[in-house]
Amino acid sequence: MTRRPPVELVREAAESDERLAAVLQRTPEAPAFARPEYHRCLVRMTGGRLVRAFAGPADAPLGAMSWIEGGPPGARVLNALPWFGSHGGPTVAADLPPDAAHAVAASLAARFREAAGESGVRSACLVLGLGDTGDRRRAIEEAFGPEVVDERIAQLTPLPPADPAIHERLLAETFAQKTRNLVRKGLREGFDVAVRDDGEAWRRLHELHAAGMQAIGGPVKPASHLEALRSLPAGHRELWTAGDEDGIAAAMLLLRWGGTVEYLIPAVAAESRPRQPISAIVHHAMLAAIHRGDRAWNWGGTGRGQRSLHHFKAGFGAREMPYAVLCRSGPGGLEPLRRRGAAGLAADAPWFYCWPYDRLAVPQESLP
Repeated sequence: MTRRPPVELVREAAESDERLAAVLQRTPEAPAFARPEYHRCLVRMTGGRLVRAFAGPADAPLGAMSWIEGGPPGARVLNALPWFGSHGGPTVAADLPPDAAHAVAASLAARFREAAGESGVRSACLVLGLGDTGDRRRAIEEAFGPEVVDERIAQLTPLPPADPAIHERLLAETFAQKTRNLVRKGLREGFDVAVRDDGEAWRRLHELHAAGMQAIGGPVKPASHLEALRSLPAGHRELWTAGDEDGIAAAMLLLRWGGTVEYLIPAVAAESRPRQPISAIVHHAMLAAIHRGDRAWNWGGTGRGQRSLHHFKAGFGAREMPYAVLCRSGPGGLEPLRRRGAAGLAADAPWFYCWPYDRLAVPQESLP
């Protein structure tokens, strides 16, 4: 096996960004989650501290891995990366041969394991990227040594190349029959579908998002999180809306980097849902992405049991992409996590992944 390169931690922001830029220059298809602009958003949203590890020479790094530390003093949580849908696996220079690339990924994961063993750490969790599969995933897992592996499913739609008939081709060749009908219904409703960046549109996105999450008992992302995302460069975020004479009926926030569109926050008014404004927005946004030359639409993770959501995404041509969250407890082991419980962990480090809550219970076979 190729020898693992040395790894250095860098906490100084300017130097850290400069080294990461050198890695990204060799990895042009890296997604939004690998970008320094997105990492700064996460710091604003979580209030945590950004740490980056770099493999290889300082003047020509071969790979990087970023994580954010949160939680109270003496009970830190390390996440690569926190918030929702944030993949934090190693970013490795794309021009390396496979064996060398896997060795770089393993070096970075091993350094994250060292950080997990430091005094005052409660847990460390690594959200693998969608490209961390096969030999790459095995190298990362062997180096990090997770105690728990939480298997997840993402869904991704490959985008076809643009041509004069792309509107009908997208409907006929990418979308399922039921989804075609829903899209056509949304288009017939005559919504004004557009990209907007004004305060009213951002306020409406949060209003619709909050109402939707409250209706299903889900966590509501604070308005401050949307403000952080709005600080991203305009060319890498898009807020799409569907409106009529009554105002904005639906809104959808997308990120785009490296040829991939990230479906981040969709929201629709309950009374407008039957009119399919989200389906109309997705169709318009996919066409725009195709004409720009984007190659993939990432729908993000779909939780177990979310059959209707999985079916909705699959109808737009989404294919399943497995990934996982790898978790290690800190020097105190699992007992501090169990004592604190799910509610306590969520309160201590909001927006961080502390541990799979269904794995906190003491196994029956271990009881006296």
